Amino acid sequence: MDGLEKYSIHAIRLFDAIRLKDVIEKIDLVHHEASSEQVIYRLAENSYWFIYSYGTVVFFNVEQKERTRLIGLVKTQQDLNVELPSTEDYVIKIDKTLDDISIGYKSSTTPTLDFPQIKLVCMVLAQSAALDYYETIVEDLLSKTTLTAKHLKDKGKILGGTKSFMRFIGFCLTVKQEIISNMYILDFPDETWDSEKLYKLYQQMSTFFEMNTRYKALEYKLKIIQESQEIIADLVSTKYSQTMELIIIFLIAFEILMAFIK
Repeated sequence: MDGLEKYSIHAIRLFDAIRLKDVIEKIDLVHHEASSEQVIYRLAENSYWFIYSYGTVVFFNVEQKERTRLIGLVKTQQDLNVELPSTEDYVIKIDKTLDDISIGYKSSTTPTLDFPQIKLVCMVLAQSAALDYYETIVEDLLSKTTLTAKHLKDKGKILGGTKSFMRFIGFCLTVKQEIISNMYILDFPDETWDSEKLYKLYQQMSTFFEMNTRYKALEYKLKIIQESQEIIADLVSTKYSQTMELIIIFLIAFEILMAFIK
């Protein structure tokens, strides 16, 4: 044991989105802060609950039993639960002998800790949990796209049929739009522009969790998926056009034949 004061942080992405207005209206707690992007509850001294509009909740220094109870409150009035929740766990230690914060993968050590720092660290963990969720979804989409292309190469037809493939394209487009609409979360928060210390902290945390690198990897994989789908969709369209041309030719030939018979 290092004897340092410690605070645990738990972030979990549970929803595609959270209607913050419903949270404020229906949860019987007085919020500490609220905006269009987040609601923050102060549960006790040095204990906070952060709720973000893009579907992530973060608990700072909150016991497991209480976390479960609070998550239940949100679930009762939200209808967009995700199938594969993603989580981030982190620890902040306080060491007053340090001159500056030391950031690590699973924990950070800081000489002092105030609410703006807590808010910033929790925000990065919320962002990371959201990215982790999208990484899992996009990796699965990429695997299915590869499988579809392989089946087309080996069998000469689309896996599951055209209708199934069109639904898959629609799902991919939905995921892409959702990622794009939610990636404003990677912007530097307003607080960092007024404080050099917070700016440095956010920059270090964001770099350590490779936020921009992970997002660029998502963009690249989505581009591969989109290009593959466009090629397959063109093939489907061409095949459909050829089929329609054959049908038209057959109908014309049938009409000519009927004319001769008459």
